[in-house]
Amino acid sequence: MVDEMTTSKDKPPILVIDANQYLDLYGIKDGRDKLLQSLEDHRTNIFITSQIVEEVDRNKVRVVHEYLQNRIKQFHNQTGEFPFYLLDIPHNQLEKLKAVLRTDGADYDIKRAIEETLRRVSRSEDSISRALKPIFEQAKIHSKEQLARARDRKERGSPPGKFKNALGDQITWEQLLDACRNTNDLSIITGDEDYFTNVDSTPHINALLYRELLEINPSLNVRCRTTLADGIMSFVSCLSLSGVQLTRLTPEEIRSIDKQQREIQQLNLIQNALQRALGLFSSLGLGDAGIVGFLESSALNVPMHLKKKSTSD
Repeated sequence: MVDEMTTSKDKPPILVIDANQYLDLYGIKDGRDKLLQSLEDHRTNIFITSQIVEEVDRNKVRVVHEYLQNRIKQFHNQTGEFPFYLLDIPHNQLEKLKAVLRTDGADYDIKRAIEETLRRVSRSEDSISRALKPIFEQAKIHSKEQLARARDRKERGSPPGKFKNALGDQITWEQLLDACRNTNDLSIITGDEDYFTNVDSTPHINALLYRELLEINPSLNVRCRTTLADGIMSFVSCLSLSGVQLTRLTPEEIRSIDKQQREIQQLNLIQNALQRALGLFSSLGLGDAGIVGFLESSALNVPMHLKKKSTSD
């Protein structure tokens, strides 16, 4: 795999970012605005599909709610600051919340702030949704032929995508293969290990996927990164475009964003693993109250259905 990029007007480089990377933006505190601006700077190079947009829209309310739950829990446990950066509320409401935060009546204002934030996210009226709108509006819709190839891909068990899940990643991949006929340079930003194997913090793209890319375009240069800041820097550092501001981010900001996102991804992995473990706990005879007690002793969320059942027991 060659990690150099040459550009031309007729074959512009492609940057593809998976849905979870966009969702991680909600959890980034420092440098997020500049990161969003950097994405906008390279909007014309970003390859995005309707599947990616739909996955973001399906999950962003849940993701923001989980971020808020975790951070507010840490605040109440005195292990973290209050997550003002996660809120998307009017300035006067934000200032009032700051004024009453450590008073007895704060719970009401916190609840209102959460409700208003989630309302805005659900309507795509929050600041991140608005910033991503120009990118998402250029999403490509799959063809019938691409859909058929994606179904065949799933039946054969080929990555990306999980066999038990609905078609999604498979469709995007088939669309991307077609797009790679018209470029010599592809940058992929994803934390999904369907696409790569991580060795000593270096992602090595899946051999089957790499072979498919080269079958489409033998001249294609491919690189894969697992976080947004690192991925964008890898992309822009290889561009040879004169007179273009390649990035708004300083090296310190890049390191900070990268650290924040890796922490988010690690927490997501733990959260997903515990969700899968719930079934195992139940099979071992650990009642709902025991599961809730275990989760509450950690920094992770108790699923709402377990909270209700445990309270009623």
